[in-house]
Amino acid sequence: MDPAPARYLRTVISSWWSLPAQLTLEDDQLAFHFPQIEAEASFSIDFQRMLRMSDTDRTYDLPPRLAAFPLRHADDHAGRLPGQVAARGGVILPIW
Repeated sequence: MDPAPARYLRTVISSWWSLPAQLTLEDDQLAFHFPQIEAEASFSIDFQRMLRMSDTDRTYDLPPRLAAFPLRHADDHAGRLPGQVAARGGVILPIW
């Protein structure tokens, strides 16, 4: 990649990253909203359960998704979490 576009891209990404995002938990997804950029500027992240593929040199198609992992507010489970985790708050991803 030409250095000038790469520098521009790094500048744009770093300026976006420094913007405070409004973070919400919506339907087992972390939703990031950036109203300072544009009213509809947002993206979301979810975590999918998948089958484990064998560790070989063979190329495989993507495995089927089984379901999304649940995401929960840590505050809702503070009594069952280690003290440091409960104090920090945020979102937890139970994977049992």
